[in-house]
Amino acid sequence: MILSKYRVGIGGLILGEYDEETGASWIVEDLDGWQRSTSTGTTTPRSAARGAWRSRAFQAAKGYTLKGVVHSAAGNAPDLIDQLLAAIPLDVPELMTVYGVHSGDDRITYVRQEGDADPKIVTPELATFSIGLVAPDPLTYSATQHVESAGLPVTTGGLSVPFTVPFSVNAVTVSGVVAVDNVGKAAVAPRVIFYGPVERPKITHLGTGESLQLNMDLASGEWLDLDLDRHTAMLNGVSSRRGYVSGQWFELAPGNNLLAFNSPTYSAGAEAQIVWRDAWK
Repeated sequence: MILSKYRVGIGGLILGEYDEETGASWIVEDLDGWQRSTSTGTTTPRSAARGAWRSRAFQAAKGYTLKGVVHSAAGNAPDLIDQLLAAIPLDVPELMTVYGVHSGDDRITYVRQEGDADPKIVTPELATFSIGLVAPDPLTYSATQHVESAGLPVTTGGLSVPFTVPFSVNAVTVSGVVAVDNVGKAAVAPRVIFYGPVERPKITHLGTGESLQLNMDLASGEWLDLDLDRHTAMLNGVSSRRGYVSGQWFELAPGNNLLAFNSPTYSAGAEAQIVWRDAWK
C-alpha cells in the first residue's frame, strides 16, 4: 500500500508504503532537495570596471533531507528506527531509488549520510526521522540501464568483371554505427565495452568528433570495459589498461547520439557494447 508521494528505496527498505512483513507504515513527508541544482560558479568583482570575472562552473554535489514518520501497531517503533539508521550508508555512497514521482522510469542516485540523522521516539508506536544525505554525483539516473551493440563495418557485394561496361555495380557497406538515445535532460558518460577478437578498437562520437582508441589488441574471449565517467579501462574485469587508451573521454548529449565502432582490420566476432542510463540534473 502506497502511503506517500515519495517512495524511497535504500538499504533494503522501501519508505513511503506499508510493510506487510513488519506491520510498519513508513510515511515520507519530504525528500527536500530532490530537484535542487546548485552551481559551483563564483564571480570576482573587476577593479575599475563594471561587472565581474567569472570562474568555471559545474554542478555541485547534491544534498537531501529525508523526512518522515513510522507507525507501528506492534509497538516497536524504536527497533524500526534502528533498522532505518542501519540502512543509511556512512562512508561509500549506495543506491537510493525514488519511485513513481516522475513520469516514465523511476530514478536512482547514490547517497551517504551527511550531517545529522535525527530520529525522535514519540511513543512506542510512533517515531519521526530527519536524515541528512549527500550525493557526490549530483545527477539522477533512470533505474533502467540501456544497452546497444555494434559490430565492425563490413563491405559486401560489388561486381568485378573482366571487360569494360558502361555502368558500375557498387559495393554495400554495413555500417558500424549505433544510435544511442539519452532521453534525459543532462549529458551522461556511458561505458563502452570492446569484445575481441579485435585489433586496436576505436569508438567515435560522430556528433562531436571525439574518440577513444585502445592501443592494443584483444584476443577472442577478452573484453575491455571503458568507463567514460571514471576514466578507467579494465581488461577482463581485473587488470587496468588505462595507459593503452588515447583520445577524448566524451559524453552522450540529451537526445540521439551516433557512435561509430572501427578497427584497422575487420573481425566478424568483434563487438562494441554501449551501456548507459538516462540522466537529469
